Amino acid sequence: TVRIPDMCGVVRFNFLNDLSRRTTIKTRIWAESGGKRYQVARIDREDTHEVGGSVLLELMDAIQKSASTKPDIVLIADYAKGVCHQDIVCPLLPIRERVIVDPPRGQSWEKYRGMGCLVPNRVEAAGFSPREIATDLDLEAAIVKLDRDGCEVFGPDPTIGKRRESVLAAIPAAKVDVTGCGDAFIATLGM
Repeated sequence: TVRIPDMCGVVRFNFLNDLSRRTTIKTRIWAESGGKRYQVARIDREDTHEVGGSVLLELMDAIQKSASTKPDIVLIADYAKGVCHQDIVCPLLPIRERVIVDPPRGQSWEKYRGMGCLVPNRVEAAGFSPREIATDLDLEAAIVKLDRDGCEVFGPDPTIGKRRESVLAAIPAAKVDVTGCGDAFIATLGM
């Protein structure tokens, strides 16, 4: 485990080395036409098997210790790479209302039942509303990211003392590279 010292008392990073996994290599092939760049192909070399053995135990221990400190917020970006499985999520149950999850595409979200908030994008939500997602998974809230159309929210409204649905419009911007937008969204939400 490599520890990076706390910065302003806000964040602590723990890195675990799993020798059963190779380093992920992502290759993008781009073309340019008319002064614009386009991604033509993407080649990813990665391992997606579930974390196990001593690495799993060390990861579960780190999560348990972190959860016991009652952090203000826990952000999970589940990329379906074998790390965020049920054994990893269970230690978060005592602080489930503080957990915000960006779920994986094309996989069950059952392991996140009862957590604070699930934040899928339009494609991942597959036509389900935030209310349906929150109700089905017993979540405090759900937000469906609608890219250029903003997001649809179902969650607590302290002004009326109950949960309600609302749509938040996006602020129009020139087209940009959307890489990392989901991560930026949940990070901002966590602040």
